[in-house]
Amino acid sequence: TFASLASSFATGIGAQTLGLIYASTGNTGTANVGGYAITATTADGTGRAANYDVTFTEGTLTVGRRPVSFTIGDASIAYRKPTVFASLSRTQSTGVGLQTLALTYSSTGNTGLAVVGDYPIAATVANGTGATSNYDVTLTNGTLSVGRRPVSLTIGNVSIVYTSTTDFASLPSTLSTGVGSQTLVLAYDSTGNTGTANAGTYPITATAADGTGALSNYHVTFTNGTLNVGRWALSLTVDDLSIVYGNTTDFASLPSSLPTGIGTQTLGLTYASTGNTGTANVGAYAITATTVDGTGLAANYDVTFTNGVLGVGRRPLSVTVGNALIAYGDTSD
Repeated sequence: TFASLASSFATGIGAQTLGLIYASTGNTGTANVGGYAITATTADGTGRAANYDVTFTEGTLTVGRRPVSFTIGDASIAYRKPTVFASLSRTQSTGVGLQTLALTYSSTGNTGLAVVGDYPIAATVANGTGATSNYDVTLTNGTLSVGRRPVSLTIGNVSIVYTSTTDFASLPSTLSTGVGSQTLVLAYDSTGNTGTANAGTYPITATAADGTGALSNYHVTFTNGTLNVGRWALSLTVDDLSIVYGNTTDFASLPSSLPTGIGTQTLGLTYASTGNTGTANVGAYAITATTVDGTGLAANYDVTFTNGVLGVGRRPLSVTVGNALIAYGDTSD
């Protein structure tokens, strides 16, 4: 509107003035950044313009860059998974009509090699429907968060026997991360791997550590394995016994405990036989045995018994036969 320029000037003839009207090819609202001539024409004021021959020296209309600011959004990726920044806008409105500028993004964290952490997202502008030369663009960086890459492992199972321990050598010592040849080192543990844990099943847990890859770049999820602590094998041959018909036995002559071979632990022994009833007929009957807790727990041992034999013998009896008298030629009833 050229409001800052004089609207009239004195002619030097008394108090006569002429009005001034300005124009510029840069004053269109669409002119690009640059310098444009400001021209002027006269109009009647208190004096008549037709009475004067006015020579003008042009001024300059400077069209400067329009300030535009843009805050870049944030993005997240996993370690070793570069992004094309698809979630970020590819254009920025300039505020001038429908004109936009094109945006391209970059980040030092978007190399495929950057470790876990936060990195700035920068942008460069290019001509869109508007020309970058007409704008002074201020960009506020976004943040590219490089997160841990998820890795999972299902731990295998291991079996040992009571009082034994394992070094888990049958389980893998490293975990492939799926990123090149990078691996993580694995260590295993179990509450059943003490040498004193009772027979049963116990979870096998794992922890990961730096290998050829850094643990800090990975989020490792484990599914526990199972440590099977089996029963310790023992065997016992039950001794034989003999009784007579009508009698029973308390098996007192047989051992009441069984050494397990594990320290001083023993198991209690109880015996039974179908011939030990007091009414069993003469013959041979199996003597069976069962274990009970002693200084050791019976549940920790798998005992194989070889039955003994209970011999039920005939009961001795003696009879004195009385005397009888008959006549010659007779018989007795």
